Amino acid sequence: SGVDKQLHAGVHVDKCTEHLHEQQDADERGEQAEKEEDAAAELDEQGWDSLWFGEAVGREAFVQAQIFLDASERMRVGTGIANIWARDAHASASVARTYEAMYPGRFILGLGVSHAPLVQRRSHDYRRPLAAMREYVSAINSTHPEAAGEEKLPDVVLAALGPKMLELAGREADALRRRLADVDSLRAAPEMAEFLAWVRTKPDDFHAATRMTRDRRGAKRDPH
Repeated sequence: SGVDKQLHAGVHVDKCTEHLHEQQDADERGEQAEKEEDAAAELDEQGWDSLWFGEAVGREAFVQAQIFLDASERMRVGTGIANIWARDAHASASVARTYEAMYPGRFILGLGVSHAPLVQRRSHDYRRPLAAMREYVSAINSTHPEAAGEEKLPDVVLAALGPKMLELAGREADALRRRLADVDSLRAAPEMAEFLAWVRTKPDDFHAATRMTRDRRGAKRDPH
């Protein structure tokens, strides 16, 4: 079906992996950024469709995205996720529009509500994450370009686990993202049945993106 063809997997760069994130050992000469650029270029040459990274630790999400985008030529780069509590919706939309103009079709704006301890560290209230995400996405979709040539927003992807966030992803975003789930487990998840049935009524450009890890030879790793 159209939905099946749209389900796909990309490589996810975990902030804790040895390959990319030796932040504590990096010095002021930018050695860490050079390592990340080399890794992104290698993944691009290997033919990966997309590269995803998180924001729990390490660099600010959009700064990290530009490092990966600059180092690659065709691979898509997605924030997986950018924490919605870290910046307001208009700031996210502005940067996202700029990246869409600079790297057409290659940047994916992945958004999530994160987790209570990380949010509380930023002095925010985590009691209404669904409402916060709904307001955030609505604000992004209502923004206008702030510079010439930046009329287009990139794809907006929501991290979704529960049924209400899944519904929001279906109604307001271009895709959903589920953590540590390959395509088969995504289809089989009980909470996904109603959502996928509903997605089949959507235009073909709606898709579900899953997070999958692979080793450097391309073999699947057990997500558990």
